[in-house]
Amino acid sequence: MNQSDKEAFREFARGATFVIVVMGVVAMFVALLGTQETKLTPEQKFQVVDTYRDCEVVRYTDPSNSWNYFLDCSRVKTQ
Repeated sequence: MNQSDKEAFREFARGATFVIVVMGVVAMFVALLGTQETKLTPEQKFQVVDTYRDCEVVRYTDPSNSWNYFLDCSRVKTQ
């Protein structure tokens, strides 16, 4: 190899190294964004929204994202 081939190889190696470093930084950035999504708390499917006499009115979401309500009287004290 003469001097110009060595210089061309060095430039190529520097460029390849730069591209690899930039791609690594982008990959780390994407990985960090991906892990933040999993840290979010999931939406609650069941929620107590009111009371009726001694029962709790519970709202829940079905798979079609419709709200449904029912009375939960399991905590009612029987005499």
